[in-house]
Amino acid sequence: MTASKKLFLSSIVLFVLLGSLIVLVNAEASWVMWNQTYGGPDGDQVYSLVETSDGGFAIVGNKRSLGSGYAYAWLFKTDESGNMEWTQTYGGTEGDSSYALVKTSDGGYALAGRTYSYGR
Repeated sequence: MTASKKLFLSSIVLFVLLGSLIVLVNAEASWVMWNQTYGGPDGDQVYSLVETSDGGFAIVGNKRSLGSGYAYAWLFKTDESGNMEWTQTYGGTEGDSSYALVKTSDGGYALAGRTYSYGR
């Protein structure tokens, strides 16, 4: 992440969790560069992010808004303006989450989290 950017991860709660809010703030002037809410109505959450080589962000968390009643590990990518470019979920039938990620040397990402679906 460049020195001129600060990110704030937050969950919005209004009786029901509406989604996860990410706000990008200019570090020197403290003005909002963009903000975006991701996820659906069933308690999706974000936990960690890394800046990508194109100025966007790779973000991980939980995705519950798929209708199964369980969470899935969730990875998605945004462009430099916060627009979602792609999204991917991982997991089985019992509930899984991703809490952290790092960029790998081959240009991909490694996720860390927990699973109730595999190897319990």
